[in-house]
Amino acid sequence: MGSFDDPFGLNKIGRKTQKPKSKSNTISKTEWETIKSVHGKKCVLCGKSEKAVGKLEKAHIKAASKGGSQVLPMCPTCHTKFDTGKLTDAKLKKLGLTRTNYNRIRPKSGKVKTKSTSSKTQSPFDIPSFSPPKFDLPSFDSPFDSAPKKKGRKKKKDDEPWRLL
Repeated sequence: MGSFDDPFGLNKIGRKTQKPKSKSNTISKTEWETIKSVHGKKCVLCGKSEKAVGKLEKAHIKAASKGGSQVLPMCPTCHTKFDTGKLTDAKLKKLGLTRTNYNRIRPKSGKVKTKSTSSKTQSPFDIPSFSPPKFDLPSFDSPFDSAPKKKGRKKKKDDEPWRLL
C-alpha cells in the first residue's frame, strides 16, 4: 500500500503498535511547517487560515498518551472539540475517522497519564476516603431565625395594682 492510499496512517488506528523510543512525541519545526504547507496553512476541520486564528495547533490524530505521533494542523477551537469528543460525524469523516475509531484513539477526559506502577490511571480529584464536612447553617430567608425572640417587657399584674390596664 502506498503512502497516498493512507496518508495519515488511519488504517493502523486501534492496532497495537510500538511506542516511539523518544520520550516526547515532538516533531521538528521543519516537519511542522511542511505539514502545515501540505494543508494550505489552514485548519483541517474548519478551513480557517493560520492568520485568521492566530496559530495552528499540533493535533495528534491518535492521542500522544496512547503512543500517537501523527499530527495535523487545527485551530484552537477545533483542537479542543477534537480532544474533548465534541466533533460531529461530518467533521470526523473529513479526517477519515468513524465514531468508533475516534472514541478508541482520543484521550479519555479527566484521565492523566502518569508513570506509576498502578494499572489504573487516577485523576488528581479521585480521593476515595474523602467526605465533605457538614455544617448546620441558618437559612437564607432570615439570618436571625436562630436567635431567641424578645417579646418586650413583661407586665406584672398582681405586683402593681395602681397601674391601669
